[in-house]
Amino acid sequence: MNNAVQMLDQTLDLVLLGVLYGALVILPAFFLILAVVNLFKRKRLNILLKRCDPQRYLDTVKPSLDKRTAKGKYGARTAALLNNAAFSHLCLGRFIEAEAAYRLAAQYDTKQTYKALIYNNLADMYLSKGELDDARRMLFLLEQCLAVCPVNLRAGLAECLRKNRVHLDWRSGLIRFTPDIRAIFESGKTNNLNKARLALLFSEMYAREGDGENARKEGEYVLNHVPLIPYMREKAQAILGALEQVQ
Repeated sequence: MNNAVQMLDQTLDLVLLGVLYGALVILPAFFLILAVVNLFKRKRLNILLKRCDPQRYLDTVKPSLDKRTAKGKYGARTAALLNNAAFSHLCLGRFIEAEAAYRLAAQYDTKQTYKALIYNNLADMYLSKGELDDARRMLFLLEQCLAVCPVNLRAGLAECLRKNRVHLDWRSGLIRFTPDIRAIFESGKTNNLNKARLALLFSEMYAREGDGENARKEGEYVLNHVPLIPYMREKAQAILGALEQVQ
């Protein structure tokens, strides 16, 4: 009887030692690895969003993205890489590649929330191209998705819908560009690349309104902040060139 109790005590001691070892060694190591992986992901994404270098971002993620798609690794991680690659192509003016990557991303993550994000991004792309009917169709699909998206994610997506609707109304000639409209576009968090994209849009909007001074200011912001994105620079230079001809 005493031997059995002794063996049980020893077993419990070993279990407790194992739990303690896991708590002191394995868990910290796991969280350290997780932190390093997340840091690597952030640094990689910063190439795109902070350094405004979409081509370098594409080159950096290509090996990982090719491997994941070749193996058919479905899920949010692959979809996120495809979505960011699509945005990179969009900024570089490669609309065919952007649309293909956006639509592929929707296949890798079929949740309604992600579908809504892709519809929003496609609408943004169509608006950039001036294809208003396609943009309108994407915004309709985005609105349909909102009804079944998780409540905690609806606000962000609804704000995206609002901004793109305002953009669509402006391109359709239904509204004018005013300080209130600008405030809508500037609401929420942003990053260096999206600031430059907004500046390019504002330059176009001010130019249409006949406000050459502000149009020039926004266009010069683009030229100063995206030296590595020829497509955006060319669009800004075209607006500035047109303003010079008007004078």
